[in-house]
Amino acid sequence: MFKILSGGALDNVFLGFIILLVIQILLSMKGFKSIKAVESVASVVLMGIVITVFVILIKDHSAAITDTWINTEGTWGVPFFAYIMVFLGNYAAIFLSAADYSRELKTGYSDGKRGMLYFLPIIVAYGSVIVVGAMLASATGFTNPALGLPALFDNVYMQLFISVFIVFGAIAVNMVANIVTPTYVIQLFTKLNYKVAVTITGLLAMGSFPWLLVQDDNAKGLDTFVHVYSAFLGPLIAILIVEFYIMRKQKIDIKELYKKGGHFDGMNYAALLALAIGAAAAFTFVDLAWIIGFIVAGIVYPIISKIMFKGSRFKKDTIFEEEAK
Repeated sequence: MFKILSGGALDNVFLGFIILLVIQILLSMKGFKSIKAVESVASVVLMGIVITVFVILIKDHSAAITDTWINTEGTWGVPFFAYIMVFLGNYAAIFLSAADYSRELKTGYSDGKRGMLYFLPIIVAYGSVIVVGAMLASATGFTNPALGLPALFDNVYMQLFISVFIVFGAIAVNMVANIVTPTYVIQLFTKLNYKVAVTITGLLAMGSFPWLLVQDDNAKGLDTFVHVYSAFLGPLIAILIVEFYIMRKQKIDIKELYKKGGHFDGMNYAALLALAIGAAAAFTFVDLAWIIGFIVAGIVYPIISKIMFKGSRFKKDTIFEEEAK
């Protein structure tokens, strides 16, 4: 985008990253309302672009897409599911961060209605993006949308518009997935105010060198990185699900969660051990780390909770409460 606007004078990925980082920090400093406003606009704009691209692809490239989808050789084996694990691992962090946003929800909705309003848009959005992305790759030969979308339009103004769309989408995703949660964690441990914590989060983001990770020749390494941290996120999600739906039967004392000295205060060693076992199992086959860790931790956590750590306060109000006595 900056290259097009500057007529080729500004072609520095690092500088472009810094500019976008500053924009995201400034927007995030306004708090949840600012994030909500950006996401609301982004959702409409991005879906509009997806629909537009879909129409163009069907109108002008349907033959190439059909030929590619029918004749391309592929596999439903480990390579396919490895990419699925990358997807799950990438978005597992957002699943785990749901509480950071649920505190902002309005009351008065039933769980069923709230679940429908939450999951239906996700299914529609992800489904349409995946389908259109696959069509775009078939038509242009680029699996990276940042390259495929500009290649679809032989017009500098359309390329500029698409570049703005990609940047806007990246800002929208980062504000939800990569800024709020670490900001809250920094506040928890440092007691700093929100704006300072947001700034620190943005500066720490530079330490991951994202302008290098997004390069095409680093794609395999990025996938491996996602697989590695998925080895921990898969088990963590399994533990939370088992704890809430099986061990506590969807009943939890919210006030007790934040009560100093309450039965949620301290270390849940059963959960930590299950996390370690799940992660260790996941590393036996890194390409499928997320699902392996998820399954193993989901199985061993209730077993460990039942037979070990007899006096654990975390067993209170669970199906294993008797074992804590």
